Amino acid sequence: MKLKSKFEFWIVIAILLLNSVVLLVESGARGNIHLGLIRGYVAIIFVTYFLLSNLKLNRLTLYVYLFLIYLFLLALFSQNPAYSLTMFSRVYITLMMLPIGYYVVNSVRRFEMLNRTYIYILTLICIYIIISNILGIGISTYLEGTFYTGQTNVNIVKDMLILLVAVPVYYTMFIDEKENYASNKYVLLFITITTLLIVVIGFKRGALLALIAGLLTYIYYSPYKIRISKYIVISGLILLITSPIYINVLLDRYEHRRDLIERMGNIQQIAEERTDRVGEFITTVEVVSEDGILSTFFGKDLFDHVGVLPGFGFNRSIHVDYSVYLYGAGLIGLFLYLWLHIMILLENNKYYKHLKDIREIRELKTIIFVVIIMSLLMSISGGWGNITFRTFIMLYLGACLGVMKTIYLNEKSE
Repeated sequence: MKLKSKFEFWIVIAILLLNSVVLLVESGARGNIHLGLIRGYVAIIFVTYFLLSNLKLNRLTLYVYLFLIYLFLLALFSQNPAYSLTMFSRVYITLMMLPIGYYVVNSVRRFEMLNRTYIYILTLICIYIIISNILGIGISTYLEGTFYTGQTNVNIVKDMLILLVAVPVYYTMFIDEKENYASNKYVLLFITITTLLIVVIGFKRGALLALIAGLLTYIYYSPYKIRISKYIVISGLILLITSPIYINVLLDRYEHRRDLIERMGNIQQIAEERTDRVGEFITTVEVVSEDGILSTFFGKDLFDHVGVLPGFGFNRSIHVDYSVYLYGAGLIGLFLYLWLHIMILLENNKYYKHLKDIREIRELKTIIFVVIIMSLLMSISGGWGNITFRTFIMLYLGACLGVMKTIYLNEKSE
């Protein structure tokens, strides 16, 4: 049994590493080998194997499985079931990472290794983007020639924010203050500053909003407030001191995005045309409700939503995750998606109320809050079908809960 569990854990790490490769090279991939498809097949085989060999049920995992069954049935009855099932497979992979993290990353040692893996991947991404900008190669989103993200696009900053969560966890829970403390601290500080700089220059509004909200949540709830506050202040000062290096690029990108909005017309015209995220959701509500009660509650054509909203363009897909679930899965699907986050918080509270005196448990509770808030905010800019991004989120949430459960069982047995 231990060998099987160890095998599953290393497969999870391998999938994470494969995700990072796909993230960095897939946008520019050419030829017959499609890394994204290979990653998808490997992940589907593994999560299905896990589901069949580890069918353990508690209220959270049962909820995940029922949600997946609901979406699967909707995909079968869509107008284009082949396409809907293909898109469903992405959600299947990412949602299954929640129970996988819960049952596979089930020890403090494995959780430490998971955090290290997240930090290694984040470091790789930082180096990749730094080299891309030094050489001036790759994709330059929003304003050509100002900021390069290699063969990926600016959405990579969303992945980086989730990976960054591992830094304070590793710093507070796993760095020995006597052994290599200083060197580890400075390495983590460098990674943090570089990541924050990339996120700020990337100027992805959803990511910036998630960064601010996540940071405030972490400072408020973390049991390591003083230790982390010093870390944040130092990072902020270094960013401020080095601002002459990047301020012109940041201002140019800001001005360009503002000009784009101005060219769309004034605020009233934008509101009338409903080209913003709120307008998209309102239009989705109207489209779904106009098609009758079945469409209102169960949606239509799961995950097949290109060109379905009037006034948004023929080839434009629905962007906001909440609109995606409302259109494809109805009010029931949207409720199930939102309630999933409540279920995670309830599972968190189940262990926290017995272990609140343990600082590490309070830290894990804080991190779960942070990841959920960041995920919900970044859902506004989309990402429901992004396997890499959603895998990072769900696996980490599951791992936090799994470690809390293990600590709870150990405390209970003593």
